[in-house]
Amino acid sequence: MTEQVVKTLTDPSFLIAMLVGIAVFATVFTLMP
Repeated sequence: MTEQVVKTLTDPSFLIAMLVGIAVFATVFTLMP
């Protein structure tokens, strides 16, 4: 279980997807009045 979580958290594609999600959230949060 733990090994699978570590593999997922260290997966480059997952990290990129997470960064994109955070960037989109930050953009929407900033554009909100």
